[in-house]
Amino acid sequence: MGQIIPLLLFLLSANLDTVLLAMSWGLRQRRFTTLAVLIIAAITTVATWLALVLGGYTAELMAAQTAKEAGGVLLILIGIWMVIDGLREKEVCQTAIPATLAECSAVALALAVNNMGMGVGAGLAGLDPRLAALCNFLITIGSMILGCGLGRRTAGTWISRYAPMLSGGLLIVLGAVEPWL
Repeated sequence: MGQIIPLLLFLLSANLDTVLLAMSWGLRQRRFTTLAVLIIAAITTVATWLALVLGGYTAELMAAQTAKEAGGVLLILIGIWMVIDGLREKEVCQTAIPATLAECSAVALALAVNNMGMGVGAGLAGLDPRLAALCNFLITIGSMILGCGLGRRTAGTWISRYAPMLSGGLLIVLGAVEPWL
């Protein structure tokens, strides 16, 4: 039970950008192919797993509580950066959304890089990489389906405006709570 809440906070934060990406597709009345969804989910999951493993190995070199605290600090710092970055954005980007599988792979790599910093912090904090990777794969697919549906139903409401700050806030909470769970 001690891993469930931190895992959910990490995965929600890591996949808010996926929801936003899918929302932007949905706003343009475009759909992901099943293969594109699986490619994006697979690439982000592998990168997240690798980052969690790296964080876990680094944690083995430190005292357990020190590693958890270092992971918590890293997550808080990334969360603060995301909040500041969200505050600097003046409007939602309305650039064209990729339609080819090669472009979806590039988007997946960008999402994966975003997850890697969080993954190292979460690995340092002690999250199980296998469980996080499995859940990330499923939540990425769900985030894409949810985002596409929301995008088709909304026209760039407050959600897209405040999502980076909300994601950062979730990371700050995760970083503050995880070392003591």
